[in-house]
Amino acid sequence: MYHRFHWTPASEQRNAILRIYEPLQPYVLVSLAEKLDCHVFIDVGANIGAYSLFLSTVPSIRTIHAFEPSPASFRQLNSNLELNRLGTRAKGHQQAVTAAPATLTFGVANALSGTNSVVSTSIHEAESFEQQIEVEGVKLDDVLSLRDERICLKIDVEGHERDALLGMRETLSRNTAVVQIEHYPDGRDYMDLFDELGFTKLFQLGPDLYLTNAKLGGAELIGIFENASRLMIDDAKTANRQTARVNVHVGRELNIQLEGSLARSAQKARGAVRRIFKI
Repeated sequence: MYHRFHWTPASEQRNAILRIYEPLQPYVLVSLAEKLDCHVFIDVGANIGAYSLFLSTVPSIRTIHAFEPSPASFRQLNSNLELNRLGTRAKGHQQAVTAAPATLTFGVANALSGTNSVVSTSIHEAESFEQQIEVEGVKLDDVLSLRDERICLKIDVEGHERDALLGMRETLSRNTAVVQIEHYPDGRDYMDLFDELGFTKLFQLGPDLYLTNAKLGGAELIGIFENASRLMIDDAKTANRQTARVNVHVGRELNIQLEGSLARSAQKARGAVRRIFKI
């Protein structure tokens, strides 16, 4: 799906990491959202907004809310939403989703790192953070008022999952939902909350759990995996067939797309610069 969108240069580098660590997960979540005909996507720990862009391809998704407290990541998120003209459907929130409104200490390992997280609950050592900043923490239930909707959520908050879930109990209980959430052995458990809210575990892919309060049978789950695999394979084939293409960003407003020989020349020049300056 990456090739379907325009990205900032920094985001393209971040996507290379996502491709390695989450090769199938985005396609599975897209397939689940399509199967349940979801209308709202909520991206908690959105980083640069990759999942928000991917879920915008689901025809039934009308609204996207992306939460990202890191200032650098939030700037990239907003830029990617603007580059892909999603301003009317998607809204970025520079906030951390937590159990109750509060000012939180947030650790930053580096600008767009996936390990950036709330210090008090992080699965990462405090020494791994280059700096610690204060960010706004909000309850999802206070920000969004959703009832009787079909919603899809992705939660990637590096140890703050239980607090995030405590702040969205009403959202989860009042709507039909499917959730992708990280689950690490050294993180705090939260399965009791899902049990109380009537959610069932569907399966796990790497560290990502998938749960829902909808009824999905075995045959439907097989169909979801078949569709996700097809999407992943088709995207790989399309990306390989496409003519070389490079986006050149001039300031904040102008984005120029080069194709063919010009794009290949730009790619070589970019590679040379990175080798020389080791970036």
